[in-house]
Amino acid sequence: MAEKVFGRKKEKEKEILEVKETEKKEKQEVFEEKGRFDTRSIIRKTLNIFIWTIIFAWMAICLTDFFLARTERRPIFALNRTVISYEDGNVYRYTGLGYRVFYYQREIYKGIDFGPFWTSERDYEED
Repeated sequence: MAEKVFGRKKEKEKEILEVKETEKKEKQEVFEEKGRFDTRSIIRKTLNIFIWTIIFAWMAICLTDFFLARTERRPIFALNRTVISYEDGNVYRYTGLGYRVFYYQREIYKGIDFGPFWTSERDYEED
């Protein structure tokens, strides 16, 4: 009888070892599959962070120059400055990354315009 009990214990231990080994193999397979997908997700996360950083930096640049224009100061991040001369004054056009700022210093009109890069200069005709 002791041999039967001892034999059953050995069988149960073998079954438990087999189950543990199969669980290990399954976990290893899942880990290997995830490992393949993790490189893709790391690249995606990195690109996502990079793109959002670029967007926020661009927004900061635009907002900085917008608030400077509101206080009648020269934009910091302007890439190009053009002076358009008229008989009654000048118009200063600053072109930045996706925006334009116009400073009108004319007798007809004095003011500031801030808009997207496709914005053109206002036309004022003298009477």
